[in-house]
Amino acid sequence: MKSFMLNGTTATLVTCTKRAADSRTMDVGDRERTLRVRSALQACGVYEPQPAFPLFDFSPTAKGGALDLCAAIEFLQIRFDREKTDKFAFVGELSLDGTFRSTVRGVVSMVRAAKAAGLIIVIPAANEAEAACVHGAHVLVAETLREVIDHLEGRERGISRRAARGTPRRREDHDRQARSVALPRHDSGRGA
Repeated sequence: MKSFMLNGTTATLVTCTKRAADSRTMDVGDRERTLRVRSALQACGVYEPQPAFPLFDFSPTAKGGALDLCAAIEFLQIRFDREKTDKFAFVGELSLDGTFRSTVRGVVSMVRAAKAAGLIIVIPAANEAEAACVHGAHVLVAETLREVIDHLEGRERGISRRAARGTPRRREDHDRQARSVALPRHDSGRGA
């Protein structure tokens, strides 16, 4: 599976692979990711508890919560057609209930890098407005891990129905909408 990590303002493509868990080599970040991914998968009803949950290696070496979605999809990769998932990059930090935890920092750089690589990028719905700034990128937005899984399995209730919302708008439309927002007037305290 593919994802992106941020180096300053530049997004770098990273790949994710599973490996057997070894508690001696786990750092705090690995433990936290394992807990978030396992709990999110359980909340979505697609994971039965097992004694050993795999770790995930990212190449080049990458850390951060934004790689959680990529790790979850890599864990479930036997459920999906590998040719289909190779067209995607997955970015998002998962909460324990399977929803996305927060916005992803640097999503505009990641969307630009995905566009340059010819990938469809899946991001949290909270980042949708930022992603819309990148014209011509193929962006899918989701609010939960379950929506991503349903989309990859070809179910109607997946993120495919929401893809149009993540389609970038023309710059002129964005500027027009920004100008049309009325700001509240503050009374300066002077009498009329």
